[in-house]
Amino acid sequence: DGGSIQATTTVNFIPSAATGNLLITEVMYDLTNSTTSPKGIESANEWVEIFNGTNQALDLGNYAIGDASSTDALPSVMLPAGKYAFITSSSTTAGFWSIPGDAVIVVLANNIGSNGLGNAGDLVELFLGESSVDKVSWGTNTSAFSPSVPDVAEGSGHTIARTSPTTDTGTAADWFDNASPSPGQ
Repeated sequence: DGGSIQATTTVNFIPSAATGNLLITEVMYDLTNSTTSPKGIESANEWVEIFNGTNQALDLGNYAIGDASSTDALPSVMLPAGKYAFITSSSTTAGFWSIPGDAVIVVLANNIGSNGLGNAGDLVELFLGESSVDKVSWGTNTSAFSPSVPDVAEGSGHTIARTSPTTDTGTAADWFDNASPSPGQ
C-alpha cells in the first residue's frame, strides 16, 4: 500500500512480409543505330528497369542481376515501394533518357552480363540470394520462357517491356516490343 513498482518490457517488432513483387519491367538490349538521336553504345549503355511492386522499401544490396553468362550484385541502395530502378553499367546512360526524379539510378561496375546483353537472344534474371525473383528471355534464349519474347528489330532502339509493372504470369505474353522506351516510368 502506498508503494510503487517499476517494470521493464521488451517488445520485438517483426515487420510483416512484403506483399507484391519486385519485377523486371523493361530491357534495353539493342540500342538504336540512329546518328541523329543516339542513345549510347553497345553494351555500356544497355539498361534494365525494375519496379518495386511491394508495400515496403527494398534494399537492392540483397539482390543480384545477371544474364545467361554472368551475375553481378546490386549495390546497397533503397528502392521505395511503388518506384522504379534504372540499372546500367555507365554513368552516361541516364543522360540519354528523360528519367523521373523519383527513380533510383543504379550504375554497376560491369556491363549487365559479361559481354553485355545479346541482341539475338539472352536472359535477364533478378536474384534474391540464390533464389530467382524474376526473369525474362528473348530471341533464341528460351531459359525463362518457351517461346521467348520475340526480338526487337535490330538497331531500332526499341525495348521489351512488361505490359503491366505488377502482373507476372510467367510467360512471354507479359511482354511487348516497346517502340517508345520509358525508363523509370
